[in-house]
This record gives sequence, structure tokens and C-alpha cells, in this order.
Amino acid sequence: MLNSKELTRAIQSITRRTKTLRKDIHVVLCNIAGHVYEHNQAIGVKALLNGTKGADKVAIMAWLKENAFIKFDNNGFAEVNKSARKNADFESGAELVEYLLEQAPKWYDDAITTEKAAKLLDPAARIEALAKQVEKADDIALNLRAVEDAIQHLAEAIKVKRQLKAVIAA
Repeated sequence: MLNSKELTRAIQSITRRTKTLRKDIHVVLCNIAGHVYEHNQAIGVKALLNGTKGADKVAIMAWLKENAFIKFDNNGFAEVNKSARKNADFESGAELVEYLLEQAPKWYDDAITTEKAAKLLDPAARIEALAKQVEKADDIALNLRAVEDAIQHLAEAIKVKRQLKAVIAA
């Protein structure tokens, strides 16, 4: 087992390497954008997304949609967003890459914080906990209509959150 000093050094090393990895990913994202702009092909997107397990794919995909003239189908297949590309005004893909590298890398600057991650609601866990409470209860007040209404409300709330997440990612 690592002692506290070794553990601290290991964490600092991971922090440095993560920072380097984010920079490397950002350079690749910017160059994908330049390639899409110049050659009208979404090359490397799937390989990058598959190769960055543990990275915030929603943020990366949102960045690609916003900056790299890419759109995704429901299966995650990337293709060129021709209308967005057509409306852009760069001399070349290289000029676009240079421009994007000068911008803040929002795909990771806006990443979820540890504090927010700890507070995320897990509806499945809450529903499972409720099911266990019902199982253990000696008696329950059961109004089937109210239960059905509550379940419908929950389904609608989850649907709205899913739609909102899709809009944010779009």
C-alpha cells in the first residue's frame, strides 16, 4: 500500500497527465474541425470518442457539433453538418484550427465539478429504495390512482430531463 507521501505524488502525477491528455484531445478536436472544414469529411471522430473512455463524451460531442461542423445520428455516427460548414467563413482548415486553438477549450472547462457530481440525482436508486421500503412495510396506504399519477409524473419528468440533455448536447 502507498504511504501518504507516495499517494500524494501519485495523485499529482495523475493530475499533470490528465491536464496533458486534455490538451492533446483538444488539439485533435481542433484538427478534426479543420479537416472537416477543408475536406468535407468527418475523419477520426469515432476513433477519438472510442479511444477516450472516461472522458466526458457529451461535452466532446457538443463541442464537435458547435465547432467542427459535425452532427451525430442516434447511434453516435458522425457526419458533416453541411449547412453549418457552408455558413462558416474561414480561408482554410488550418485557419480554423488556429482560431479554435486560441479559444477556451469549453468541452473540459465546463466539465461537471466533483461537488455537482456528488449531488446528482439517481432516479433508479431512489425508485429501488422506495420498492424496498414498500416490501418491508407492514402496511401501506394505497391509493392506486395517486400512485399511477405519481408514476406518470415521474415518467414525464424523466422525459423532460432526457430531452433537455439532448438539447444541451445538440
